Amino acid sequence: FNHPDDIATTITGITNTDLIIIARGGGDPLWINIFNDPALTDTVARHHIPIWTGIGLATNPAPIDSAAQRPSPTPTAALTAAAAIPTPTRTLSAARGPA
Repeated sequence: FNHPDDIATTITGITNTDLIIIARGGGDPLWINIFNDPALTDTVARHHIPIWTGIGLATNPAPIDSAAQRPSPTPTAALTAAAAIPTPTRTLSAARGPA
């Protein structure tokens, strides 16, 4: 994505999922600047599906993080948290015990 509107349009078009994760690693501040857009922040805040973020590093939070239902300090933290969510398959496997 090269523009905040591209991300906002994509987010708005997502309707059939339980969770959206927006993640982008740190690096050049210009790479992170796309997530400082007020209209994108508003899109995240108003979306009906929960949105988790992991933008940049904890030392440079983006405004989009304040709009997310669960901001994470890094992309890895956001994806790790999502991987811990029980799914029917994981729950059934845990109930059966180790193989």
